[in-house]
Amino acid sequence: MIITLQTIIDKISTLKDGSLKITVVSQELKPEEMAVIFEYRNKQVYTAFKETPINADELDIKEPLVEFKNDKTPSQRLRNTLYKYWEKYKPTDDFDSYYKRKMNEIIEYIKEKLN
Repeated sequence: MIITLQTIIDKISTLKDGSLKITVVSQELKPEEMAVIFEYRNKQVYTAFKETPINADELDIKEPLVEFKNDKTPSQRLRNTLYKYWEKYKPTDDFDSYYKRKMNEIIEYIKEKLN
């Protein structure tokens, strides 16, 4: 389902990996609209920004290239595996911190092999 909202870009910040964190604020929403937004929580979604209303014919949305349809991506598999490990061994830090630390360890390991 496509939902279009009028929003205000409230804050933009850059992250270490070069990506952007964009905070948007909506006007008051109907319960049905809120339900759709909550269904999208923690999912990768397409976002369009324009100062005037967007017409459907302006959107050129292509299906992402997926190696195996209905399968998890390798990064999703790695995250899920790290979560299962974290759940089993209960490290002292929360999962988000643990995940970031482990991903950095993997990245540094591969960087060392490049040198």
